[in-house]
Amino acid sequence: MRSALAVAALCTLCGSALAQPFHYAINQPASSLSYNINFTAPFQTSPAGSSYFVGAAAGPDAVIGNADDNPALTRTIPGFSGGDVNTNQYVNLTSGNISASGNNGTTVIRPSGSYDAAFNTVAGTVAITNLNTNLLGGSTAAITANATIGYSTFRTRVPTCTVFSFGPITVPVGTINATSITGVQNGPSTNGALTPVNGQPGHYTFSAMVPAAVTVTGTLNGAPAPFEPQNVTLAVTGTVDLTQPSAPVTAQITVNETQTDATPVPLDPIAFNEVPLCTGAALLIKLTLASTSTTIGLTANLTAAGTLTACGPADIGRQGGVAGADGLLNNNDFVVFIDYFFNSNPLADRGTTGGVPGTDGQYDNNDFIVFIDQFFAGCN
Repeated sequence: MRSALAVAALCTLCGSALAQPFHYAINQPASSLSYNINFTAPFQTSPAGSSYFVGAAAGPDAVIGNADDNPALTRTIPGFSGGDVNTNQYVNLTSGNISASGNNGTTVIRPSGSYDAAFNTVAGTVAITNLNTNLLGGSTAAITANATIGYSTFRTRVPTCTVFSFGPITVPVGTINATSITGVQNGPSTNGALTPVNGQPGHYTFSAMVPAAVTVTGTLNGAPAPFEPQNVTLAVTGTVDLTQPSAPVTAQITVNETQTDATPVPLDPIAFNEVPLCTGAALLIKLTLASTSTTIGLTANLTAAGTLTACGPADIGRQGGVAGADGLLNNNDFVVFIDYFFNSNPLADRGTTGGVPGTDGQYDNNDFIVFIDQFFAGCN
C-alpha cells in the first residue's frame, strides 16, 4: 500500500525515457569488408645526405667511414669522372617518391569489434558510442610498393661501372603488409536519425556520423611502415529490428578519406640491386620521406545482435515493476526503488545528509532525492 501511494504521488513527475541502449559485438563470420588503400610519399632531396645511394661497403647502416666498411664490396663515386675512386661516397638522389596501392580483390575480409547504440523511438534519434573495430579482423592486406628514383650519373667499384642518368627509374621496393586497420571512436556521434520503415512496425533505418581515429598498422619489408593515424568521420547507416529482444542490426560503415602529413620520415636503409647496366653492383638506398599522403576507401558491412544494457543508475525496473534493467526510465524504476526502500534493500541506500550521493546505512528522504536526481539525469 505504501509503495502504491508513493508511486501515485511521484508518477506525476515520471516521464518515460525511451532511448533503449544496446551493446553490439560484431558477428565476424557474417560481416565483410572491401578496401582500397593508396599511399604516396615524395623523397626529401635537400639538404644533401637526406636521400642517397651508397655502396654496400658502407655496411648495413649505410653510413660511410664506420668500422664495418668493407672495401671488398661495392663502392660509389658521384659524377662521370674525377673524385677519389678508392673511397665510398654518397650519391644524392635528385627526385623520386614511393607509391603503394592495393585492394582486397577476391579475398574475403571479416571485420571484428563492438559498439553501443541507443535508439530513441519517440525523438527519432540514434546515438552511437564506444565504436571500436579492427576492420581487417585479423587478416593481412598486402599493398605493393614501388619507388621512382631520380639520380645523377655516378660510378661504382667492385664492380667497375658507370651508371648514366637517363631519367628516373621505377623499381619495386617490396610489399606493405597492413596487419590491422582500426577505427576507434573519439567523439560523440552526430546527426543520428532513426526513421520508421513503412509497413514494418518496430523496424527502423538509422544513420549517424561518428568521429574516429583510423590507424593502419603494417610493415614495409619487415620494418614498420610510416602510416600515421587519421582522424576521420565514419558514415554509419543501417537497419534495426526493435521487435526482437536482441534488436539485431545490419549496419554499413563507409570511409573515403585522404590525409597528408608534412613531417619528414627517415626510413631504414634497404638493399638496392636494381642498378641499371651494372651487373653485380650492390648498393644501399637511404630514404627520407618529405611527406606522406594516405587515401583510405573502405566499406564495411556489419551484422550484430545486441544486448540490452542499463541506461543509468536509476534503470532498476522492468515492465510490471519487476526488478531489473530494461534500458528505459519510467514508473517501473520508481516501483522497484520504493520496494527496495521499504524493505531496507542496500540498493535503495543512495543518499547521505543533504541529498548527496553516497551510502550511510539509513533509509530516508536523502535516498529519494538522489534517486530522483539520477532518474531525471536520463540515460548515459
